[in-house]
Amino acid sequence: MLLAGFSLFLWACMPKRNVRLAALLLSLALLVPAWATRQQSKDTQSNSKAARQFKSGPVKAEGCLSSSGGGRFTLATSTDQLYLLAGDAAQFRRHNAQWVRITGTQSPPTVKERPMGVLKDPPPTLHVSSLVKLANTCGSGG
Repeated sequence: MLLAGFSLFLWACMPKRNVRLAALLLSLALLVPAWATRQQSKDTQSNSKAARQFKSGPVKAEGCLSSSGGGRFTLATSTDQLYLLAGDAAQFRRHNAQWVRITGTQSPPTVKERPMGVLKDPPPTLHVSSLVKLANTCGSGG
């Protein structure tokens, strides 16, 4: 109601060109806070999603163990979850490009753990306590 009254006031008091400019400025003044609120809501939803995906306690995952370069190893599961692996690098090298089952504990992702800078969100780290080979290759997944 207040907005309508203000618009009528502008319409009555100003020439057409100024009214259009005032209407444009008023629209921008209303849209910018709405956009900022929506953007903040999206960020909160994204953070909530990341928190839901993070599991505390023991984690069991099956997937393809592979080297991501620089002595780092990842596990990619059939459900499209990616983990950075922490543990015995020699054991990871022995099982590179093999389908494995890993048990360990998960820690939240950090920005520095973004393999090759190509992922939008860094993956969590899986601190490996046990590793079992399930297949010699990653092709069929078990």
